[in-house]
Amino acid sequence: MNKKKQTPLAVLKGLEPFIDKIGENFVNVDSENDLIRFADIDTESDFYFHIKQYKVENQFKVLIDYKPHAENSTDKRQLWINGTEINKYFEAWIKLLKSYDIVKSPFDDPIVESFKQDYYTEFEIIDDEKDKPLKPSQILLLDEYFEKVEQNIDKYKSESNKEQIEEIKSDITGLRENLSSKTKTWIVKKVCWIWAKMTKIGPKLTKDFIDEGNKQIVKEGVKQLIEVGKNLLT
Repeated sequence: MNKKKQTPLAVLKGLEPFIDKIGENFVNVDSENDLIRFADIDTESDFYFHIKQYKVENQFKVLIDYKPHAENSTDKRQLWINGTEINKYFEAWIKLLKSYDIVKSPFDDPIVESFKQDYYTEFEIIDDEKDKPLKPSQILLLDEYFEKVEQNIDKYKSESNKEQIEEIKSDITGLRENLSSKTKTWIVKKVCWIWAKMTKIGPKLTKDFIDEGNKQIVKEGVKQLIEVGKNLLT
């Protein structure tokens, strides 16, 4: 049976604005058994917003499950709401994510954060492009660069930095696995995070993997000038 035509039109219309919704602080992920799922763009976060079920009585309602639900708690919350109220709760959740991104805390590494911001300012992504995925040729270009990093970074491992190197390798694996499914904004933030961690380890690693040529490869990969990037790889 066609599930779409087993679902009341009022429900489909109520969910339609969220089907392809993407943004700077969140991503649309596999819905599994739910209707729609969103997750924090930070892969180390467990914050989420799920639209789980619907019911139609006198009016269309949905069951939402989200975390966090307030500034004074990191707990999850689940409740039934009117279908017309989804955006109100969703926007409140996004506001919390944005606040987490800008607030300073004793758990941040100020050196890595500073390097990350420096790298982020080098990228120029047009607003119309930032929430779009990469093109296949861009994906292959970036994957080639990070495969090279992943294969060679162990040469720089020492007793004092081995944990940081392994963390960077794990970040690279996560990035490569998501090049086809995440937005340009997500990818750029992940790249800057990886570069910042590499820069903190030392100048040798930075010069070999984040020199101007390699930075240009990645920046062109995120943009459209693929042929230029390919030439830089040779």
